[in-house]
Amino acid sequence: MEKRKQRYGKRFNIGKTSLLAACYGAIFILILYPLVMLFRGSFINPTGHPTLEYIINLVTDKAIRESLLNTLIISLGATLLSIAAGVSMGWALSRTNMPLKNLIRNVSFLSLLTPPFLGAIAWVFLLGPRAGKINVLIERVLHFDSPFNIFTTSGIIFVSFLYVYPFVLNATASSLDNMDPSLEHAGRMLGASTWKTNLRITFPLILPAIMGGAILSFLETAAFFGIPSVLGVPVGIYTLSSRIYYFFQTFPPKFEQGAATAIPLLLITALLLFAQRRLMGRRRFTVITGKTEHPQIIDIGRWKYLLLGLCLFVISLSIFIPYSTLLVVSLSRVWGIPLSWENLTLENFRFILFGYKLARVSIKNSFLLAILAASLGLVLAFISSFSVERTPTRANRLMSFLIMVPFAIPGIAMATGFLWAYISPPFVLYGTVWILVVAYIARRVPLAFTNCRDGIRQLNPELEESAINLGASWIKTVKEVTIPLIKGNLVTSWLFIFILSFRELSTSILLYTPNNEVMAVTIFTLFEEGEFEALSALAIMLLGVILIGIYLARKIVGTGFMEIKR
Repeated sequence: MEKRKQRYGKRFNIGKTSLLAACYGAIFILILYPLVMLFRGSFINPTGHPTLEYIINLVTDKAIRESLLNTLIISLGATLLSIAAGVSMGWALSRTNMPLKNLIRNVSFLSLLTPPFLGAIAWVFLLGPRAGKINVLIERVLHFDSPFNIFTTSGIIFVSFLYVYPFVLNATASSLDNMDPSLEHAGRMLGASTWKTNLRITFPLILPAIMGGAILSFLETAAFFGIPSVLGVPVGIYTLSSRIYYFFQTFPPKFEQGAATAIPLLLITALLLFAQRRLMGRRRFTVITGKTEHPQIIDIGRWKYLLLGLCLFVISLSIFIPYSTLLVVSLSRVWGIPLSWENLTLENFRFILFGYKLARVSIKNSFLLAILAASLGLVLAFISSFSVERTPTRANRLMSFLIMVPFAIPGIAMATGFLWAYISPPFVLYGTVWILVVAYIARRVPLAFTNCRDGIRQLNPELEESAINLGASWIKTVKEVTIPLIKGNLVTSWLFIFILSFRELSTSILLYTPNNEVMAVTIFTLFEEGEFEALSALAIMLLGVILIGIYLARKIVGTGFMEIKR
């Protein structure tokens, strides 16, 4: 019996060691090597000699300075709006008797999973300075020129806010849900009114969580590529992300300057994530363990309908209005003329499915790449999370940190690193679908890793040890004990990677080559060509796939799929 234990114990250790080596190899290829090549490209000229020219240009080049300033202004503006809306909505969801709270919670997070650039395109149809439907309606009804123009810095801030406010909302609502209500009860027992209790006790205690959500909103806005490209580039408003894309589209391409321009994005991200960690480290003051009572729900009378109206208004602006607009455009023969039965058609969908080869290729590629990325990414996420949880060593703690690094890197910067890494030996992937697969895995594996790790943490390791002691091999133990017990986490992780890879634009736009286009890139191309009806039909198909994926995930794990875990 003792020899059997030693044999299986040895096999178990060999298996874990092999998995650990495989994980580190994957991390090197997926994360470390592209980042090293990104920094190397910033300090090497086209002839291969060291230079500081491209770094110096970050300070001396007026266009780059303006792009950095625009990025900061847009990110700050969207963040401030997110704080105003997210805190109000989060408090209403957690502390008041506002109706339809479950609907608000569920629908608001859709804006984090649906493609923001589609929202930007829809708002062009609505608030374009000449043909935007809302502007046309205002001019016809009120007989004066509409003041709205979506092609401005304010327009970019507005649309960006619609797709980042859930970060603040979730942080606020989660912190309020978890806070010990006895702190508020004590304030009321000492004579403080409900509003004074909220101002003096509740909000100061959840301030670190609110700021943490605000930082995530800022970073996500700074990383956006689609929104500033759709709304800003046509009028000469560039952010760092759209400026990087511009450098790669010039002739000849300015690869070195593009790599250097990605560095400010990385520095901003690193600085703010460090600030978030410091702030969130103080959450222990807002969440007291041993809570035995639910927070008091405040009856706010008729004000609850005003708050409900605010919540529904924000959700309508981010989800219902823009995506309904895309649906109407997709069913229109010509978008510019008034809506009528004669103007309705399914021809745009027929054209996309049967008459436009690029759309068919991009649909096939999107499914293929998303399935490959989800499947391979899930394997990496499961193996790495299992190794980290079941072998608590310094090396595994390092792996845990490294695998989360892509979460902190904007998509366009990550794509720049992949372009530098895989355009030349020893890994020549550029021009193939595999560079997109590798990029999608690297971008999305942190979320799957976190989800799988949460599932494994809930399992008592003695279950696996018992199976091994009874004679099961290590592989059989994992297959028949570990995986069945966390299958919900695994399926959810797969769907998460699939959905986010299926809608990916910022990474795809730099890495695709002819015949490797994906749906997001084709939609972006159709927008640049002015094919609004066709792009809307393809956009509705993309949204349909995403919504089906979200529905399946929620059927499997419930509302936990929509929670934002940090």
